[in-house]
Amino acid sequence: MKTKGNKNQKTVPVRVPPRALRTFLIILVIFIIEFFFRTWCGVQCIRTGYEITAARERQEELLEMQKGLKIERARLTAPQALTYIAENRFGLQTPAPGQIVVLP
Repeated sequence: MKTKGNKNQKTVPVRVPPRALRTFLIILVIFIIEFFFRTWCGVQCIRTGYEITAARERQEELLEMQKGLKIERARLTAPQALTYIAENRFGLQTPAPGQIVVLP
């Protein structure tokens, strides 16, 4: 409660009407809720930014891996590489001309 008056006078308490107090409390609660909501939105925005950055970094890693795999596929599908793998890994040999049979 507030009081008013001079030092020499008797102080009289000032009553705040309940309706004004209720209105003030409602406005205060709305302000606090709005403050928390804005803070939450800011945190979510920052978190989303971090997720986007991580996703972009992962995308770059995957693109580099894809490039490497394309190069490896091209190297492995080259005729010289296939011949080397067939001879050394599987023990296959180039067939002699008499071993080839052409089917109609």
